[in-house]
Amino acid sequence: MKKSYQFRALFYKNASIQSRQIGTNICQILTPLICLVLVYIIQEIIFDKFSGWTFQLDFPYILNIPFIYSQIPMFNNVSCLQWQQIVEIRYFYDVSKLSHNEQNFIGWNNGQIGKNMSSGLLQNILQRPGCKSNNQSELRNIPFLEQPEISINEDIYQRIQYLNTQPFYRGRDLDDIWMIPDGAFTFHNANEEYLNVTIQVNDLRIPEYHRANGITKVFFKVAENKTNNLMLVAEAQVGLIDLITRAYLHKLNPKIWLISGIQYMPLIGEDRNLVQKAINLMGALLFPLSLSLLLPVFLYSIVLDKEERLLQMMKMNGMRMVDYWIVQYLFSSILTFVTYILFYFVAMYGIEIQVFKYTDSNLILLILIGWGLTQISLSFFFQVFLNKSRTATIIGYLISVWGTIMASTINLAIYPDPLELPWYLQIVPQIAFGRLFYILSFACVSQHGCYTSLELISPEIQGCLLSLYYNTVFYAIMGIYLHEIIPQEYGVASEPWICKFFKKTEYLEFYEEDQLGLNVNQLEEDQDVLQEREKVYKLKNLEDYPLVCKDIRKMYQNTVAVKSFSLCVEKGEIFGLLGPNGAGKTSIISTITGLYGCSDGTAFVGGYSIKQQMKEVQMRIGVCPQFDLLWPELTVEEHLLFYARLKGVHRELERVRVQQSMAEVKLEPYFNYQTQQLSGGMKRRLSIAIALVGEPLIVFLDEPSTGLDPDNRRQLWEIIQQCRERRAMVLTTHSMEEADVLCNRIGIMSQGVLKCLGTPQRLKNIYGGGYHLSVQIHRDKYLQSIHNQQQSQFYINKVKDFIRDILPQSIMLSEFNGNLIYQISEKSCKVSDIFWQIEKQKEYLQISDWGISQTNLEDVFMKIVGQF
Repeated sequence: MKKSYQFRALFYKNASIQSRQIGTNICQILTPLICLVLVYIIQEIIFDKFSGWTFQLDFPYILNIPFIYSQIPMFNNVSCLQWQQIVEIRYFYDVSKLSHNEQNFIGWNNGQIGKNMSSGLLQNILQRPGCKSNNQSELRNIPFLEQPEISINEDIYQRIQYLNTQPFYRGRDLDDIWMIPDGAFTFHNANEEYLNVTIQVNDLRIPEYHRANGITKVFFKVAENKTNNLMLVAEAQVGLIDLITRAYLHKLNPKIWLISGIQYMPLIGEDRNLVQKAINLMGALLFPLSLSLLLPVFLYSIVLDKEERLLQMMKMNGMRMVDYWIVQYLFSSILTFVTYILFYFVAMYGIEIQVFKYTDSNLILLILIGWGLTQISLSFFFQVFLNKSRTATIIGYLISVWGTIMASTINLAIYPDPLELPWYLQIVPQIAFGRLFYILSFACVSQHGCYTSLELISPEIQGCLLSLYYNTVFYAIMGIYLHEIIPQEYGVASEPWICKFFKKTEYLEFYEEDQLGLNVNQLEEDQDVLQEREKVYKLKNLEDYPLVCKDIRKMYQNTVAVKSFSLCVEKGEIFGLLGPNGAGKTSIISTITGLYGCSDGTAFVGGYSIKQQMKEVQMRIGVCPQFDLLWPELTVEEHLLFYARLKGVHRELERVRVQQSMAEVKLEPYFNYQTQQLSGGMKRRLSIAIALVGEPLIVFLDEPSTGLDPDNRRQLWEIIQQCRERRAMVLTTHSMEEADVLCNRIGIMSQGVLKCLGTPQRLKNIYGGGYHLSVQIHRDKYLQSIHNQQQSQFYINKVKDFIRDILPQSIMLSEFNGNLIYQISEKSCKVSDIFWQIEKQKEYLQISDWGISQTNLEDVFMKIVGQF
């Protein structure tokens, strides 16, 4: 069989189901969009309410030219102390990419006071002399420039990492704030013809990581308010461009000094700024939440297959789990990508949410794809521990909702930017995904600006992205592996790979009797059962028999369900396996079909062992379960096509086999009906057709006529009789009539042991004991006297004495409500004599009805079960 057959079967089956669940799919796709629209509506309402709120500065403000404040008369003279003693203005610069001549052209300027303390272009930067540096005892001119020993980005990153470990107090600058430069210059080319430089400024989003020196954090006054306020500004980069441009022009022409300044436009008030932050906070919570609601959908789908036993039904029909997981992943991915792509385009082009509109689209898609795949993998993992679809839905939403809330709490309250999220939190998928949206959302409302290129992303973003894709692989592999080795409600668990590594190879062979740990001679079996066991022991060509069971033993914890079961079923035979509830017959079938593993012994289907070759066994069996395991959305034909493909029927023959199976069970007129439109009898016929469609060697019918009316039951019996020619069948039923009509041989189990075995007639002859005599006292007489115990017993005793006189060897089997049943042997009397004597005394004994019949299979069953 080609491996592609099963993939194709599962693909077409899922495609058919999805095509009939349009409403459900639309709801799943629209749910994230509803959250998107909600954020947009709130944003518009709030912005409309606060429109027009602006604050004006009451004085002109010049950036990055401290020298001007003390040198130009038109401005107030501002001393160092008036700058709240945080006067240090320091920049980093890097000339490592320049040639020697270019480095001399740039020069240096470390702010030290004295002659020849600066050179080149940098000595032309206007400075204010004599301010004390925060970390130095001597005075320095400001601003001054330093060249770090390592790259600028690495140096700044290390400094921020150190500051992140220091005590933090809201509203108070960090104690070691002097460590962070206000800006940085990276020179790429520098000569008299052109200047190529990259300029950076401190754009950390928390004010406590800035010095109030007029570069990135400034004082301002609101009109009619004398109180100074601090705020972060985004114009510092423009000031640095102006600073280096003036120095360059003066370098080219020392006679020219360009005096320039920067005047603010009217500033947005702090209240409006808080509104913007609140909206982005809302997006940082709602966007991850809305994009996390596919997890419970995926989880529900897998657990529903387990709960309805559809997954095990497919496995019993030979399905390879690797194909199931691939198709499940594929269809979940399609739904995810359709949902996320629609979400992205609506957010970007329809509503124009800032974070989606201005952030690099490749970065957004990498995040969405990573998170979508991670949710699918998480559903594979969590389904291992769940068996109920309702529970799966609840757990799925708890993980999605509370995981997102937990991530938002960590991002906003514990590790706000610029604090970097620790690696051990980045590996948690919900936290990593929430962190990514938190960083992107806040970048778009800060001085930093949106991440417009993948080259701009920070190591933290890289770590969270890698975490998503790592979790995709990890949880998918762990989910599939744990599904195989952890015992489920249905199915056989595989051994962990480490056990297989150390385990010696087992060869296909019969076990010796002393290996079973059970003396079969102690079992209460009749002679026919013992002969069957001896026959099984002597079999050589196992491939010639559809089913051979040898000493199967099944235990559930400390309970022995099957002690030692041996049986050989030949082609064309219908074997009836009878027994009371708990006798072990269901355990036998479940063991052979792979639903459970056997504790000892083995069985062979067409020569393949259920212990070492279960996949081959499942390809050669058909199963009609007690309850109809069907998909409501699929049609009769689609069900049969699915199982035909699953069994490996060639593409050119699959529809022929399907037509044959529908003809065998008389479902041809209903081929296009969905199963939810079929009656109970039609569903049972479809279940039998599924068992027959792959031309199996043996078919297991588990109470096939349960719940059917007499007419449908008779039709089903005819179908089973017609299908017996090309295969063997094992039938379990509680209907003795059904077993008597259909079965060639019958075995009756009790307490985990096969007690008797033979044809129906042979069992009746051996265990039946002749005839049954049934006598019914007149109903009205019995009811009248039932209130009088003595009178009631008088009628009963008269009949008992009479039967004892004419049939002294008879045995009374039961007495109930005036009805007496006796067992009489064939040799003890003649039926004609009994008839004459009872008719003669009928009126005297107040006998309303009586009858004599041959012992039936039910009598044999009751005797066997009661005897043992």
